[in-house]
Amino acid sequence: MSQLMESLRSGTAPNVVIVDSPPLEAGVDALTLGMATGNLLLVLRMGSTDRDLTEAKLGVLSRLPVHVLGAVLNGVRSGALYRDYSYYTPGYEHEDEEATPVRALLSSAR
Repeated sequence: MSQLMESLRSGTAPNVVIVDSPPLEAGVDALTLGMATGNLLLVLRMGSTDRDLTEAKLGVLSRLPVHVLGAVLNGVRSGALYRDYSYYTPGYEHEDEEATPVRALLSSAR
């Protein structure tokens, strides 16, 4: 696997290889692939991912030579808790711009 990863890295531009794996809950496959690639991006699903098991697996990852790049949270339903999230905090926007919620930015991009 290490040789495969090295050959993939050297033959691709811009040196990015994405390897999909079974969930952390399924066993050691994700940990093994994370060690082979050196990096891991967690994909979690709202309402499905077991928090205690994920925390335990992250504890294992902290002892391995794997860099956790971050996490993606899928399955978040639109609703009152997540309704008007914005990257702008009132009072911190540039003088000539208005704070625009992300939803409005996404709608205008379509």
